[in-house]
Amino acid sequence: SKYGPDYLWNYEAGFKSAWLDRRLQVNGSVYHMAWKDVQQQIVLGCGYNITANFGEATSNGGELEISYLPTNDITLGLGAGYNDAHLDNDVPGTPAKNGDRLTNVPRFSGSASGEYRFPVNDAYEGFVRGDVSFIGNATFLYDRTSPFYRRGGYAVTNLRAGLRGGNGLDWSVYVTNVFDKRGETDLPVAISADLPTTRRVAINQPRTIGFTVGYSF
Repeated sequence: SKYGPDYLWNYEAGFKSAWLDRRLQVNGSVYHMAWKDVQQQIVLGCGYNITANFGEATSNGGELEISYLPTNDITLGLGAGYNDAHLDNDVPGTPAKNGDRLTNVPRFSGSASGEYRFPVNDAYEGFVRGDVSFIGNATFLYDRTSPFYRRGGYAVTNLRAGLRGGNGLDWSVYVTNVFDKRGETDLPVAISADLPTTRRVAINQPRTIGFTVGYSF
């Protein structure tokens, strides 16, 4: 299928602030996006996929980030986001209706992190860090009758520990996705036709353990 470009106007307002002798930083923003000729992918009744310009959509949301240093050795962080993105018109010949959520756009997201630093010797500083990120539920399709219409939200936890050298040499070990959470991330299209009840679902990276060495110069 043939489709054209899309156009987006983004209106945003925000602030950046520092408190408690700059130990606490709070940043936030809100936005309104007006989107025309939206490029979206749909599955036709015959099972084939097409990409087409879907008319208009609106996205309203906001973000908040907080960073706090309770001591010189500890850094804590929090983040939150909200995004209400939806179509502003029906799409003839498809299940997409005015007011439907745009696919693959979660309403809620968030994160939390903490890092502790400590001296090891004159050459190295040690650190231990943990972070958790959350992605809320989203829709894969516009067809509400499909078993693949919606995917659930999920959270991923990561850990890292290591040494940072004043000589530019860094060492660290890490575990990503500590609890081996399998979250659905996408609904890839088939080479030919997708069956209504049989689809491929992409998932996030499983638990991974590794070791890194880096040098800065």
